[in-house]
Amino acid sequence: MTVLIGAFGVAASFQVAERSDAARDVLSRSQPLSADAAAVYRSLAGANTAASSGFLAGGLEPAEVRERYDRDIATASRKLVTAAAATDGSADSAAEIEELSRLLPVYTARIEAARANNRQGLPLGGAWLRNANDLMQEEMLPAAERLYQAEKERLRTDYATAQGFPWVAVGLGVLTVGALGGVQHALYRRTNRRFNVGLLGATAACGVLLVWVTAGHTLASAGLSDSYERGCGR
Repeated sequence: MTVLIGAFGVAASFQVAERSDAARDVLSRSQPLSADAAAVYRSLAGANTAASSGFLAGGLEPAEVRERYDRDIATASRKLVTAAAATDGSADSAAEIEELSRLLPVYTARIEAARANNRQGLPLGGAWLRNANDLMQEEMLPAAERLYQAEKERLRTDYATAQGFPWVAVGLGVLTVGALGGVQHALYRRTNRRFNVGLLGATAACGVLLVWVTAGHTLASAGLSDSYERGCGR
């Protein structure tokens, strides 16, 4: 009986800690990273659209278009820095972030070359713009998409771990409480003593722990489900 109670306590402690760590990872790492990865993709796509729109305007691009391009580039740069600092343990994400960080200044340099030539009415402006657009469409946006998918999968994994039902702990808890009840019943039939203080206290303690594990998981899972519905998606 002592071994069973100990096993229940260890299982409850381990599974609660495991799910608590996963929930903390969701809040502090995987959910923010997933959002940052989505923002990187949106910002890069928006900057590329703004650059093309400004070029089509001819001569000096409209100020609002240039501001939108600058804002999207700044957002992508900032989110890449944030993601690089937080993406510990994910080699795939780190590789995509490094690639995007390397390509972003190449892209912006090509856009600036396209603008400079466009302002002077030189046909090379169109070539520079096409070159920049090819870089964005063929390398940068696919890398941003892979980054987003990798972080989205890590977020899904963390959520699944955090929301996994603690079957081992609950199963051992039910078994322990049932076994304690059976021992008390057998003791009563043998000695005619209605209650045994020690067994009664152990049963109450195990029952409280069982209820705490089950109720705590239910509440935490509901909160995580709500945060997933409100906080995920691109």
